[in-house]
Amino acid sequence: MKFQKHGMLSGILTLLSVCAMAQPTIQIPLGTPAVADGINTPGEWDDAESAEITVSASKKVQVRYKHDGSHLYLAYWGSLESANIRFPELLLDPENDKSVSWLPDDWWFHVSATDCESQGQHSIYSNCNLAQPDWAGAPNMTQGAPYTDSIEVMIPFSKIGIQNGDTIGLAFEVTNTANVWNYWPPTAKIGQPDTWATAVVSQGQVNAAHHAIDRSPLRLFPNPASGAFTIEWDDPANAPDVVMLLDAQGRVVRRQTNPESGSSHVEVSALPAGVYCAILFRGGERHSRYVVIY
Repeated sequence: MKFQKHGMLSGILTLLSVCAMAQPTIQIPLGTPAVADGINTPGEWDDAESAEITVSASKKVQVRYKHDGSHLYLAYWGSLESANIRFPELLLDPENDKSVSWLPDDWWFHVSATDCESQGQHSIYSNCNLAQPDWAGAPNMTQGAPYTDSIEVMIPFSKIGIQNGDTIGLAFEVTNTANVWNYWPPTAKIGQPDTWATAVVSQGQVNAAHHAIDRSPLRLFPNPASGAFTIEWDDPANAPDVVMLLDAQGRVVRRQTNPESGSSHVEVSALPAGVYCAILFRGGERHSRYVVIY
């Protein structure tokens, strides 16, 4: 084998943390268009997925997210202005580079009294407007009661350079812009895209909110593997939408869509030896196994 046993053990422990959602992998479901007005219209977000940002033990911000094939839609609900000021932000890595610092393709979006954006850097307030010409964040906050605790955002795919089926990096954030930043995923950091979640821009609807990797029946063989391995699942009539392979840094190194029913053959001969995490999406379900490649 190309690596020693102690290196393999270290790799397995690292990948177990990846497979255990240290950096979550989510699906952004396909849904109906939303209106970015800050009003939670009945039924408007029923087809969205959700994540939760913890502000304090008693205060949370729920983030709803979906797309309509050409726009990304977000809703931040809960403890925003009423939580001693929390402004919603979106951190986006269209290439899912999982880099340790910002790259030119990375985006920062911010909504407060104005709507702000920056590509390649974060927390740049030189390009803020009451209304941006090509994306929307509403309503803008005004000081004092009544507090603004619901803000909705709409960003065109064409602006951020993504499309259906893409795998991207992202993190949701609320901040007072001075000394407090709260994130989803909780371990995310604004300056480190390698700490952000991985998100698949789904080409179909997803049935439940933010699914943890579970232990539903899934076979992967041979393991360890050299050259290729096969994934089999329990119901050949219900094939997965996506099969992904992540390295120890959480980067997607293989991605296969609409695998043939019953099993999926994954070619790995060009990958370095190490420990990887195989993730299978099927409707609203997600399953994982780690695999050693030598």
